[in-house]
This record gives sequence, C-alpha cells and structure tokens, in this order.
Amino acid sequence: MHLVKFIAAFATAAILTGCAHPLVIAPDTTKLEAPAKTPKHKAVVGYYISDEQRTQEFVSPGGGGDKVSYFPYRDMDLGLFKILGNCFADVVRLKSRNDAAAVSEHRIAYIVTPQLKTDSSSPSPFTWPPTEFKVDLSASITDSLGKPVMTKTAQGVGRAEFDEFKTDYALSGKKAMQDALQKLQQLLLEARELDN
Repeated sequence: MHLVKFIAAFATAAILTGCAHPLVIAPDTTKLEAPAKTPKHKAVVGYYISDEQRTQEFVSPGGGGDKVSYFPYRDMDLGLFKILGNCFADVVRLKSRNDAAAVSEHRIAYIVTPQLKTDSSSPSPFTWPPTEFKVDLSASITDSLGKPVMTKTAQGVGRAEFDEFKTDYALSGKKAMQDALQKLQQLLLEARELDN
C-alpha cells in the first residue's frame, strides 16, 4: 500500500513539474535606484532568506497549457539586498534567523524576513511564456531581539507580449519582481517609525 501511495505521489509531482519551462526572474538591479529626495533610515538592517527558500521551486501557468518553473527567493536575493541598501544606512545578509554574532558585530537594529507568493498566466494557445506575472512580496520586520515591528506588503505586476518576450521568455516575471521590489522600497522609505 505504501508503494502505491509513493508511486502515485511521484507521478503527480512529475506531471506538475515535468513539463514546466525553467525561467530566471531576477530583476534588473540597475533599475532599482532610490528616489533622490527621500532620506535613508539611519539604522543598519539585516535580512534572512533560508536555504530552503533559496532552493524552493515554484511552478505556475504559462501559455498553451504549459507551466513555468523558477526559484523566486534565489532570483530576488540581489534585488532585495539592493533596495534595503537604498533604504537603510547599511544592510547585512544573515546566515540564520538568530544570527546573534552578526547582529552584535554590525549593530543591526532591524531584521527583515521576506515571504513570496507568485502567479502567472497567458491567454495564448500557441506560446508558453507567460504574458502576465504577479509577485506578492511581504517583508516582516522585527527588532534585533525578534520583537515584531511591522509587516509591509507589495504586489508587483509584469506584462510582456510576444514582440517583447521573444528574446527573453522570463520578461514578465522579471518585470513583476522589479515592480514588487520598487513598491516595497517606497513603503520602507515612507515608514518613518523605522527612524526610532
């Protein structure tokens, strides 16, 4: 009985991911610039993305009944580092959620932990790249002792039609990730309570 369940689970996983086209949805970090007139927070911030998140593969719909697969936490990492650097005096990538040594050494005031949800779609019956992509990016912020401070959430949307994505199949995903990060950056810059 256990063997039958294992084979059924494996077959289901193969169906869900076997025909998915791989994408890289990392945004263009050169476009993630801070607004010139908005001052940074003076605090140092750390952020944590677990190894499990970095290796977590997401699968969502493309066109023509196909699916696409990607690793959004891994693809977001450099962009998140960039926008946090635009918002705070300094940013440190943490090795663990409770990286006390780094918190002490760098005098980290806040710790950011991101959460992602994604979706994609395309009405095309002929091409598989998604024409629309959505990235929901939440940032849970705690103080250095782990006490919750706030959560900010931004939804990024990216659209790309055939003429645009014929040389970059992941274009709608990249646009959505960039949009989510830019919106989160604005929310963080406007959060003056982070100046305390």
